[in-house]
Amino acid sequence: MSANPARLAGARSGSLAQKVCAYLEANPEEELTRSDIAAKFGCAVAAVDSALAPVVLAGRLARDKNEDDGIVWRFPDPGRRSAFAASEHASRQQAKARRRAAMAVDLSTIQIRRGVPLFEQPKREEGWNNLFSQMTEPLDSFEIPIQAHAALAHAAAAFRKNHQPSWKFSIRKVSETHCGIWRLA
Repeated sequence: MSANPARLAGARSGSLAQKVCAYLEANPEEELTRSDIAAKFGCAVAAVDSALAPVVLAGRLARDKNEDDGIVWRFPDPGRRSAFAASEHASRQQAKARRRAAMAVDLSTIQIRRGVPLFEQPKREEGWNNLFSQMTEPLDSFEIPIQAHAALAHAAAAFRKNHQPSWKFSIRKVSETHCGIWRLA
């Protein structure tokens, strides 16, 4: 039985994956361990898993456990589901069930509240503009956490454009955790 080229698509010609696929297709009753593959095809044992992973994912080889709980590769049997695939399928199903349970809300327990005022959140732009407006003299400055550097730069540019085009700002890192902004003009 010769290797079917369509079946080996995705495995480069002469690669370990291609050689193992061709061998197991010609010998479908055999299973190969990492050591078997390393000895038969002259590669490092540590390289076997990563070399064969793409063809396993493509369904060209089956990766399974043998009786000794060792990992083996074999030609895929359409009627047999791999233990790895079965456990992966079961874990996906459990995760879906947990998400559905978390989303399940007993609507009969929800009570309508009346007359609760809507909390109005101030616009961030107003907060930044208040800070910048307080910088009345050149070399006035303040510091903020460095994570807000991009927001600070954006807000300063918007403030200049919309309120004080003649003002200039400079932003600098002042420590590992903070940056500062100075009004220059």
